[in-house]
Amino acid sequence: IESDLLSYKEAGINDSLNKPIVPKELDNILTKYLATPYLLTPSIQTAQTAPKVYDTLDIKKIATVLKIPNINIIISLVKSFASSLVGIEKKIEEEGVTGDILHNLKGMVGNLHFSEFQKFVIEAEKEYEQWDEALKITQTQELLKHIEQILKQIEKL
Repeated sequence: IESDLLSYKEAGINDSLNKPIVPKELDNILTKYLATPYLLTPSIQTAQTAPKVYDTLDIKKIATVLKIPNINIIISLVKSFASSLVGIEKKIEEEGVTGDILHNLKGMVGNLHFSEFQKFVIEAEKEYEQWDEALKITQTQELLKHIEQILKQIEKL
């Protein structure tokens, strides 16, 4: 395993987690990386094609996709995600949307399979540089609606 880890680190891996998964170790790694903006990824659509459908939080689906059968671990993961999302929401409210924020969001929402939000963020990231002030306001409002919808669902856990 040591030689594998060395080759993975040379390829760009930042950390590893061995099986069986220990919830505290998983929580530590998730906290470490979800709170680090440069490791996350994002993107958004134009106002004319902005989605009006919001993702539904599906813990069982996330558990299946991530191949982690322990629902408590998934809930912990989602709650860590929520704290990072709140930080991004505050940053948007204070500074507005930036390319970095979009990039960070793309990875975050993709990792937990929020597909509608991810599509929105991907398109936004591609088009961000061409936004005029009116579109920036519209897209920021839509972005914040997505965040609000996800956070409301996570609060119910």
